[in-house]
Formats: sequence, structure tokens, C-alpha cells
Amino acid sequence: MHIRKPFGTLLILCLLLCGCDKKEDNTIPDNECFFSTTLTADETSNRLLGKWEWRHSIHGWSGQPDDEINKGLTLEFKPGGVLIVTRSGAAAQTVSWSIHADLNLTTEPNINETWGPVYFCNNWLLFQGGVTDGANNYYNRK
Repeated sequence: MHIRKPFGTLLILCLLLCGCDKKEDNTIPDNECFFSTTLTADETSNRLLGKWEWRHSIHGWSGQPDDEINKGLTLEFKPGGVLIVTRSGAAAQTVSWSIHADLNLTTEPNINETWGPVYFCNNWLLFQGGVTDGANNYYNRK
């Protein structure tokens, strides 16, 4: 009789834990999170390395969100200033990139979705192009 209680408790605990799926949170953090992180240009360059998937844009002039315009856009920042831009699963461009002291990214040729200062919040990346009448583009680390 004493064996059933611990076994039953373990069985219930196992079912509860196994039944919980960890879901990816695709909710964009608030701006305070992005602007509270202070990095140098070198730290920003290092943090950019890797793949980033576009999630959302807000246009500077209208303030209107757009969740469709860049669907399928991925940026892969590589060491040595190489950026691979992929659109809908196909490599569209390979460009050079560098970050400046004011945390603005320069690409050659120009990539509109990387305009503005660079900010991070956890696994999120923001190019704040809205300050230059472009769009704020939000990416999630892939």
C-alpha cells in the first residue's frame, strides 16, 4: 500500500511535466528593453554574429506596423564583415557590413532593412530606422 502513493505521485508529476510544451515567445519586447542595453561598437558587432529572422516592421512616417513585407527575410552576420541576406529561403545577396561608434550599421550595397541604430533585447534585434524616416525592423535570433 505504501508503494502506490509515491508511484501515483510520481506518475502525476511526470504527466504534468511532460504535458507542458515550451513555446517560443514571438512577442516583441517593449522599447524600454531595447534602449536599456548599452553596448560598444565592438560588443554590438560580436552580438550581431549569427542568423537573424525578420519578424516585424513599423514604418517611421505612418507608424503603421507591417508583418508581411519582409516575411522570409534572414540576415546572417559572419565574422570579417560578411552579411548574407536570404529572402524566402534563397540567398539573395552577400554584402559587406561594419558597425560605427554611433551603433549604425553600414552595408555595401545598402540593405534598407538594416537602417538606423542597432539595439538588442535578449534574443531580439532592432534596427531603429524610424529615426531616419525609414522603418523600425525587428529580428529574432534563429
